[in-house]
Amino acid sequence: MASNLKQHQMLHTLQRPYPCPHCEYRSTQLGALKMHVASAHTGVFPHNCDLCGNGFHTPGLLRKHVQKKHQETRGWDEPASQENAP
Repeated sequence: MASNLKQHQMLHTLQRPYPCPHCEYRSTQLGALKMHVASAHTGVFPHNCDLCGNGFHTPGLLRKHVQKKHQETRGWDEPASQENAP
């Protein structure tokens, strides 16, 4: 529990004990640093779109891509505009 409190307090004190070895980014949590390195510096995109092949760093980014770019393909159309309604 004390560890969680210390991590939270670092957000307020601007302490960032985990520096990125590739750039000036610093993090309060080791997990966040690992995600940063994987997404910003490795060029690896493990989550690929089945519809177009684009790759993404996280499942959430892939999900947002599919919702924005492939709504019609997946049948997620926006409701019809009221302008054309009788």
